[in-house]
Amino acid sequence: MDLANIRPIALFLTAFLQLVFTILIWSKGKNKDAFYLGWVALFSAINAFTWGGVFFFDNKLFWAKTTWLVALGASANMIFIYYFTGKTKFFKLKLFFWYGLSAIIAIVALTTPYIIDKISAQYPFIYSGTAGSYNNLARYAILPLLIIPFYYMIGFYRESTGAKRLQMKYFIAGMSIYAFGALLFNGILPLLYYGKFFSYLDVPVYFSLVWLGLATYAIVKRKLFAIKVILTELFVALIGLILLAQIFFTQGAQARAIGSTIFLLYVIIGYLLIRSTNQEVAKEERAEMLAKKLEELNQNLEKKVNEKTREQQIKVKELSQSKKP
Repeated sequence: MDLANIRPIALFLTAFLQLVFTILIWSKGKNKDAFYLGWVALFSAINAFTWGGVFFFDNKLFWAKTTWLVALGASANMIFIYYFTGKTKFFKLKLFFWYGLSAIIAIVALTTPYIIDKISAQYPFIYSGTAGSYNNLARYAILPLLIIPFYYMIGFYRESTGAKRLQMKYFIAGMSIYAFGALLFNGILPLLYYGKFFSYLDVPVYFSLVWLGLATYAIVKRKLFAIKVILTELFVALIGLILLAQIFFTQGAQARAIGSTIFLLYVIIGYLLIRSTNQEVAKEERAEMLAKKLEELNQNLEKKVNEKTREQQIKVKELSQSKKP
């Protein structure tokens, strides 16, 4: 399999899915929580696209530098967590601080050689020798943005109830997956094993897809049940396309046969997953319809009871008046 051909396809598809999440969040959420989460999704889409550019476009040094726009996404994520958990004291100051820090990192990366000095002409293009003198410092600066959110999320989860508590379950699960991937492939491994793991710096892009998928569902599920089906179908389609592309780029009859078998098995599993999701959503929609009908019946009953009560009060009043001399 030629990873140089597979990676841009997967990254551009991931960017497209994250852009879909952005549209869904902003169009269906329609509140401040959704507003701030939408920026996380948008910056994540930009980050995925820039990584695709590293492997697809000719000006690889420029695209490698733009991958550091991920700092803006990390700050947007921090701001979203602040707002959702109610930590809005000095909110504007926090907003300016984190976005200011990430903007400085992004500007230094784009305009100087201090974070990325050069680019390799050979795949995978970015390795330890291309890093600038402040590369590790920039990574250390971003690390708190992956760790601090858990402190607020766990505290808020313990205090919250009902829908907010359920939403926080999705956020903690998704953020844990993303933070694990980002800390491992963008932080710990490059810092500890400097020369070996720069080939996998784009891997956290896929972990962010899981985080945003769960966050999107948590934000808009009360507004749109079908989002669950859409997200499932998009995930299944994305992985299916990657597996299908792998067949064509793999060399050797045996490897292609194995790849084809894996792809066919995945198609079956994907179909069963989508069918199961459709059935679950159908149950949720029926339950929602029954709840609405029950609410309407209760309202009608209450209205009739009020009417009957008024009629009885009028009759009692008339009767009492008729008995007066």
